[in-house]
Amino acid sequence: MMKEYGNFRKRLEDKVDVENLKEGLRILANTPIDSGCKADIAKNPEEDRCQIRQCCYRKGFDLCCECSDFPCNVLKSNPGVIQFHCIENLQEIKEKGIRYWIDKQLKTS
Repeated sequence: MMKEYGNFRKRLEDKVDVENLKEGLRILANTPIDSGCKADIAKNPEEDRCQIRQCCYRKGFDLCCECSDFPCNVLKSNPGVIQFHCIENLQEIKEKGIRYWIDKQLKTS
């Protein structure tokens, strides 16, 4: 993005350390924390870097909470899942339904 939008650097130079930002973006691009979006699964699911997406895809689930192993160790140990309280959200979806959960998110945003 920084290469594509040349003036991006100029807009940030006086606000952040641009080189540090670039390094941070490189690190984030290779971290196991991601959007979790099933739509992002690779054309060859076995090559997808996300174990969670791979598992849901293989089992034919849309959400982890559909699985009898929920919450599994993969979820419990994933930094992004922990940081964004995904297990708690999925538990609420399992108990109250996806429509309830979405409506709740829309009301709180």
